[in-house]
Amino acid sequence: GDMTYKQRNNLLHDMTDSVANLVLQNNYLQTQALSIALSLAPSLLNVHTRLLRYLENNGHLDRELEFLPNNKVLAERKTNQQGLNSPELCVLIAYSKITLYQALLESDLPEDPYFQTVLTNYFPSQLSEHFTTEISQHPLHREIIATIATNMVVNRASGVFVFLLNEETGQTSPDIVRAFMVAWEIFAMQSLWQEIEALDNQVNVQVQISMMIDARKQVERVSRWLLRHHHLDILQSIDLLRPGVIKLTEKLASLIDETDKKNLDIAVSHLVEAGVPKALAIRVNSLPLLLPALDIIEIASNTEVDLEHVAILYFRLGTEFNLGWLFNKISELSRDTRWTSLSRSALRDELYNTHRKLTIVVLRTDATEPQAQLKTWMEQKQVCITRCQQVLADVNNIENLDLSVLSVALREIRNLL
Repeated sequence: GDMTYKQRNNLLHDMTDSVANLVLQNNYLQTQALSIALSLAPSLLNVHTRLLRYLENNGHLDRELEFLPNNKVLAERKTNQQGLNSPELCVLIAYSKITLYQALLESDLPEDPYFQTVLTNYFPSQLSEHFTTEISQHPLHREIIATIATNMVVNRASGVFVFLLNEETGQTSPDIVRAFMVAWEIFAMQSLWQEIEALDNQVNVQVQISMMIDARKQVERVSRWLLRHHHLDILQSIDLLRPGVIKLTEKLASLIDETDKKNLDIAVSHLVEAGVPKALAIRVNSLPLLLPALDIIEIASNTEVDLEHVAILYFRLGTEFNLGWLFNKISELSRDTRWTSLSRSALRDELYNTHRKLTIVVLRTDATEPQAQLKTWMEQKQVCITRCQQVLADVNNIENLDLSVLSVALREIRNLL
């Protein structure tokens, strides 16, 4: 009511290109999400099958009506190491969005202060720069926010992201979305994703997809940590965790051991040879090395010890007991069924918890420097440490590690507490 008819028409004319670009960007992201899903389809068939059954059992989906494969066909595809095809994945992604949107709309998530900026940025700048108050009071602001959040999570993190984290943590869809947003912000995933997208038609598309999958893994793992540790106030968690992540990212090269440095250099060189800028290659391949950042930040906050001091000790402990290798072996375990997925998740969480507790124990020794603290503690626990390292060496020599063997290895590390 505050605009004349002519002013309205001029504004609409000025926004034409912006609206067109927003539509094209949405289409681009959906195509991108489908490409990534298709590349992972064979390895995720069991997860997709569980999601299909969940949607069907809860009355959200009729497989026969949507021409989706029945249990017999799915079993045949598993035998043949095949996944869902492109049209089937389109349907599954669509239903994932529908059910997530409904869950978000029925929750208080659209009222979260974090999404006010998200809502404003959704509109063309010609509108948002002059009508911020009006946008925040839009009669469909809840529906718009639920749509934005749904598209962001499913397009960037996959159609199975919320389903898997619900299986593993029991948390609700809105809380899983909150965790996603925190993870996305504290690791600056938007800029990382844009750097990868900027390589369109410059590098092989599979190279881009591989980097996006690495970014997804980080978001999933960080989101899981946030859900376990109840960091679900989005703005507060970003303010608490983002500065520490930035600092540890800057210090990473001085914290990791020679093995990690060598592996990082090899991974970076492979991407550079494929045409990826070195800075981006380093950033992508540093992500898994930065996963402990959240534990380190929390330890430093709770013990009131300098962040870098805690980080040095945390990484030295990891090197001493080869915890990075153990983490990777746990991550390689199957997640074929809900129960194997839960077992894998529980074992990984236990490793994180043990590493965190060990760090706190060593911090309590009388010495003042990280290296001296570690030396003092290892002298005090020499007998237990010798046994633990022997068991870990034996485990390292086993070719096919399963849940039982890795559980024994983790128990030995736990005995050091």
